[in-house]
Amino acid sequence: CSGIILRGANWLFISVWMLPVPEARTLTFVALTLGTILTSFAFKDLRASLFSINILSNKYLLGSTLFAFTGLILGLNFDPLAHLLRLVPTDFWKAAPALLFVVIANLLVVETAKYFLFERRVRGVLR
Repeated sequence: CSGIILRGANWLFISVWMLPVPEARTLTFVALTLGTILTSFAFKDLRASLFSINILSNKYLLGSTLFAFTGLILGLNFDPLAHLLRLVPTDFWKAAPALLFVVIANLLVVETAKYFLFERRVRGVLR
């Protein structure tokens, strides 16, 4: 389902905002990366909501998150890596609301799936 959300974001960048394909690709890459990084916190506990767990208690998850953010920043700013990933400079402040929407939509999809697959069984809704 997150693939559909990302595809919709890519369509928005190209068709509605009329961005060149390299800029749209860069923004889609950032949305994918941010969504993946932040969704990893939702998978910390499959039986509890992201909003009810202590997200700062797992030092390995925090370390990998820092590592992933560092990689994203390097991918956007270090020219050899940006060239390898075919990323181009773009205005992230203009795209911030769309990127935030994609990340929140991914989190909502994961939290909804967790509820229907795991939490309902714990609460006795499904037997």
